Amino acid sequence: MKSNSKNGGQKLLITQQEMTLIKNSNEVKDIELYGNLYSCIEEYKKLSRAELENNAVFDKKARIVLLNPENKKVMMNKIMDEWYSEKNFEVSESLLNCQLCGRRNKYIFYICNKLTGAELHIGSDCVKNFPDITGIKQQRKALSQLQREQLQQKRKIEFESLEGDDIDFMNAAENKFKEFPVMLPYKLYSEIKNTLSQLSLSKTAYIKNGGNLDEVFDVFCKLKDKFRDLYAQAIKHYETVKNEPLVCDRETSKWLMKNNQSVWDKVSKNKGIFNAETLARVYDDRYINKKINEIMKHLEDKDIRMMSVSKSFIHFSIKNSRYVYAITFTIPIRSFMERIGCYALTEPTYSFSKGAFNHIAIEVSNNNYHAVYNSVFTILNKKGYDFIVEEKTSQAYWKKLPQYKTRSKWNAHVVQSEPMYKKSDITRFLKTFSPFLLKDEPYLEANFEIIKNSMEEGRVWITQKEKNLNEEAARYARGMQKQKEYLPY
Repeated sequence: MKSNSKNGGQKLLITQQEMTLIKNSNEVKDIELYGNLYSCIEEYKKLSRAELENNAVFDKKARIVLLNPENKKVMMNKIMDEWYSEKNFEVSESLLNCQLCGRRNKYIFYICNKLTGAELHIGSDCVKNFPDITGIKQQRKALSQLQREQLQQKRKIEFESLEGDDIDFMNAAENKFKEFPVMLPYKLYSEIKNTLSQLSLSKTAYIKNGGNLDEVFDVFCKLKDKFRDLYAQAIKHYETVKNEPLVCDRETSKWLMKNNQSVWDKVSKNKGIFNAETLARVYDDRYINKKINEIMKHLEDKDIRMMSVSKSFIHFSIKNSRYVYAITFTIPIRSFMERIGCYALTEPTYSFSKGAFNHIAIEVSNNNYHAVYNSVFTILNKKGYDFIVEEKTSQAYWKKLPQYKTRSKWNAHVVQSEPMYKKSDITRFLKTFSPFLLKDEPYLEANFEIIKNSMEEGRVWITQKEKNLNEEAARYARGMQKQKEYLPY
């Protein structure tokens, strides 16, 4: 720092700010390093070269430190290490005099010397000269942020004072666009979105960076007029398409934008109207719920009933002469819309049968198990197999029935083979038969090898004796579990 002294404008060796810090520090008290510097500066507020030369009291060590810039820099660095920012800066309601330079300031920083215990409050100008004091950089950064925020708040108030009663225009416009009841044509949607973006940017850019308020507000008003014109076009479009059954509503539009942007683009470029290609990619359960009854009008078979739509599946039931008790099953929404729904909604003469259903999954329940088993047990027995569930243990088995054969062509004696078992479960049984649920019995019989391979995969055959031992162990385990449930604590 440079300043004029009263003795001819010579460069200061110690500024007023430095002098205050030196006097309140411990470093310069070291006589071995600095000689009598500490005692000599007591009467000075600042020290120039001329004053040092005219005062013979300063000893050699003191002069060497002050006259050599490098020596003084080392000394001041050590002094800075003694000081730290004691607490957060404050904004003073009444201006306070800085204890380093004496100037009045509203932004006050507090520093403390960890060796002498001295405390000082300094202003925002002086604090810039001592960035090496611990914590000061953070406090200066916080002040800078506060000043930016205060300036931005000032600009915000200036801008909004010009908006007057129309201050909520931006929020209202954003909500109108966000909540528009149908998807807008691509060009109109883009223009409205861009206009709203420019509106927001013009205001926020002024608040953040400043500029010519009159010019900025003039642009803002023109953008408001542009939005009003575009929104009028949007209303006109809505009146044209609101009764169109294939129009994409707001809810589905949002779903597409989140889950399939490319399909959203195609629908928007088609004036917001679905076709078979784009509907095939709509898997939103809310949309399917609204359209499922319309789709089911195209179903030829009367033994299929739609029950409900869940997040990813449509739930159906089938009941006919083959299935005396209704069996419930699901189809993924994705598969259903790709193969059936997209055509049922776009082609008035389209019809479909249960043969078009794919990726069927029978829902796991005891009622479904009994209904499916009753419908297939004749074929199972004919092929030499059965599926049993033990009543006492609920253990399920895929069973190979006993086979009868003669010992040899010369011996008419018939031998019966032992039944064999593979441990299984109802879930596997229903999963295996799901693809055959809507097929006829000849198809099931012709493809029985697929069923057999699925039921036997990864399982080991056991004998009747081994099965009985398993059952006995399972009954014992169940009995022990029941005893635990009734044990008093």
